Amino acid sequence: MSCVLLKVQLDVPVQNTILGIILAFIFSFIGVQATGTVGINPVGPIGKCSQLIFGGISKAQGADLKASQMTNLVAGSLAGQAASHSVDMVTDLKIGHLMSATPKGQFWAQLIGTVLTVVPMTGLFVMYTKAYPCIIDHTIDNCPFELPAVMAWKAVAIAMTQAANPIPKSSGTPPPTGPSNGRHRSDNFGNPRYHNRGN
Repeated sequence: MSCVLLKVQLDVPVQNTILGIILAFIFSFIGVQATGTVGINPVGPIGKCSQLIFGGISKAQGADLKASQMTNLVAGSLAGQAASHSVDMVTDLKIGHLMSATPKGQFWAQLIGTVLTVVPMTGLFVMYTKAYPCIIDHTIDNCPFELPAVMAWKAVAIAMTQAANPIPKSSGTPPPTGPSNGRHRSDNFGNPRYHNRGN
């Protein structure tokens, strides 16, 4: 279904969608493991990893810039959402287990809840976009929402698909140490002369 919808609505090649789903499946394990270990789901980094992979693929395919950026965003979204939903599912199952709920009962509860909320949630999103069209139309300059996360995804898509890399090489080099003679500036936190300047 994803292949059909993405091809019809966004003109994403079917083979790219299949690869995106495979990467999403693999990256979802990383999300579950990270959440189980440290309690943090790295949805953003997982999506960016998928965007990085598809950036190289689109350049190798010689695809059109706009099509490459759309595919890049879709691939990142597939991986990020797979990680997010897989972690949600595992967390729900864990909580249900602690409350002595059966996996079968939880499955039916989630299935019924999903089916009953698909239509109203879609309607609410459409109503929201009618009230604030700028969230789906990037040509509108005046928008009450800054959408910083969206801008980050867009910046990565642009950086990964442009022929000339817009990321400066200096971003990968450490800053000069300056007058601190190689010491980190946090070494000065315990120095009294930095705390008693008003005396």
